Amino acid sequence: MFHLLSNNDDVGFPSDPFVPPPPPASPLAGMRLLTCNFFACVVCNSYPLDVTAAELAPAEARYDEAFLRRMLARLDYGILTSHAQQLKLQHPAILSQVELPSSVDAFSETALLSAGANGSSDAGPVSTSSVGGGVSQQQYLTHLHHILVAVAVRNGQLSCPQCHTQYPIKEFIPHMTPPPK
Repeated sequence: MFHLLSNNDDVGFPSDPFVPPPPPASPLAGMRLLTCNFFACVVCNSYPLDVTAAELAPAEARYDEAFLRRMLARLDYGILTSHAQQLKLQHPAILSQVELPSSVDAFSETALLSAGANGSSDAGPVSTSSVGGGVSQQQYLTHLHHILVAVAVRNGQLSCPQCHTQYPIKEFIPHMTPPPK
């Protein structure tokens, strides 16, 4: 004899190891400003894309100074500061405390960039000396962490300034498919 199970039956089966767990409530890997620094338009290959955030959300991100050093050496810093300013104007309550130097050259005399350039993650702590605007290098790295990985765009869009193609960001995911012709 067979017993048909209803939705209310507790069968006690172990969870299937091949079924992925549901997505977390907070974005662990969503549309962050770090990601935005690497996108180009799929229609005309223009770089960079502009960011508009209808909604920002905090993202879980462990502070990792070595990671920030490596990323700083790989990022287009001018585009990063431009995107940070765009988001700061759109969401001043969330990003009002974020202050980045206007140029990455403010750190050229420190181990900050040299550690990132050679891939070393054991360059030691960053100096707490001031880097213009009264912000110490450690504060700068904290602000950099916040803008790069601790805030995610929940809903918004990326837009190409050259061909005006728009790519929606929905629930932290940028949809980079070209528009239908």
